[in-house]
Amino acid sequence: TLVAFPCGTPRPTVAVAYLFLVRSMNTLRNPTSETLYAIQLLAGLTASVVIAVFSYRGYRETKFRGFLLWIAACILGFGIIIGWDAVGHGHHLAQFYSVFVIVYRTLSVIHAVISVAGTVLLIQEFRRLFKAQRI
Repeated sequence: TLVAFPCGTPRPTVAVAYLFLVRSMNTLRNPTSETLYAIQLLAGLTASVVIAVFSYRGYRETKFRGFLLWIAACILGFGIIIGWDAVGHGHHLAQFYSVFVIVYRTLSVIHAVISVAGTVLLIQEFRRLFKAQRI
């Protein structure tokens, strides 16, 4: 079957691909959804910036490597948020949507691994310092 993508160019596709690739993009338009979307975007970007700034200050004072990983995760997370909102919800880029979702999910897994590694390193450092104080 031929389905007209939002960019106006008909592409051959099957109904299942159409449901998952085109209809899964941001199509919900109501005031509550739009408000929550703006809050979600602002909260994610703000959290990334605040954590990166405090992690930088923490690394500068302590030289703990976990802070560096948190900074890297925040930069990656900031890019993921901007990328998802710029491309993931863009109906004009429907032909790239499936590739973008794979890249987005891959980067999200990398983001999670870096975040966990940073957290584990910081916890180990603080446990080491706590044990050293008790002796």
